[in-house]
Amino acid sequence: MNNKFKISAVVPTKNRLYDLLEFIDSLIIQHFLPYELIVVDQSDKSHFTKIQKKLASINISLNYFHRTDISSLAEAKTFAISVTKGNYICFLEDDIVLDANFFAALVEGFKHEKKMIGCCGRITNMPRTSNLFILFQSLFFKGIFNDPRLKIFNNKKPLFLIQCDAINGGITMWKKSVFEREKIDIVNGFFMMEDVEYSTRIAKIFPGSLFVNYRATVIHKISPINRLDFDLRQGNKIKEAILFYKKRKKWKGANYGLFLVLVWWTLNAIFESIKRQTIKPVTEHIKGLIMGYKTKLIK
Repeated sequence: MNNKFKISAVVPTKNRLYDLLEFIDSLIIQHFLPYELIVVDQSDKSHFTKIQKKLASINISLNYFHRTDISSLAEAKTFAISVTKGNYICFLEDDIVLDANFFAALVEGFKHEKKMIGCCGRITNMPRTSNLFILFQSLFFKGIFNDPRLKIFNNKKPLFLIQCDAINGGITMWKKSVFEREKIDIVNGFFMMEDVEYSTRIAKIFPGSLFVNYRATVIHKISPINRLDFDLRQGNKIKEAILFYKKRKKWKGANYGLFLVLVWWTLNAIFESIKRQTIKPVTEHIKGLIMGYKTKLIK
């Protein structure tokens, strides 16, 4: 065990046993093994025995918690942080498959970039985004943080580390000490944007400290279990985006950033409705707007 990189791998999960077991299959073949696996299981019943059996062949400490009282990803992460024994924490989704070099690549990145305090890996099976979409996305997200992820994920050049102020929560590794400085928001109901909400706060405090590690790759299976349909997700994202900018109202450019985001997502909802010949994208968009402006921010 490399004590300098004593990694606690954290996986919140709920009713996705077979996805979780496939994830563990990819964990046990890692060239660099984490020190411990922490599973925060919000499932209807415990899956401890099956998980323990999967890990029997390797030297990873399993800390399993069956917690049906935990109701959100942010809460599950916060609880996991309180019980970790490592000096690095890697948050992972339960429906991903890790490349065998995933942890080795993350460690290589932290060794290479001394100012890094957090990073995320790269999903290799994302559908290619059109250049037109990237153009409009970059135009309307010229708000208060740097987010070149769409451009990065489409890039076929042999990249390594790319500075980015917003990183993907389900494939991230952090120095544990950062959570002593800033806590994850568990009171404002961030469900889809909890990773962006947290990482952009950290980027504000520690500029230039977050990166995308292009070599740390995973496949995201996008399990349909516990996942809202596309239009409901977009509506929820609008609500959370409004809360996100409410929380940053004193940041330079926040109001302008929110305006651009809402214009872009409104146009996108209209386009989706026309393309699919259904009013649902627009109606869910409007519901998200109403909920976002009606919801009071808890400080």
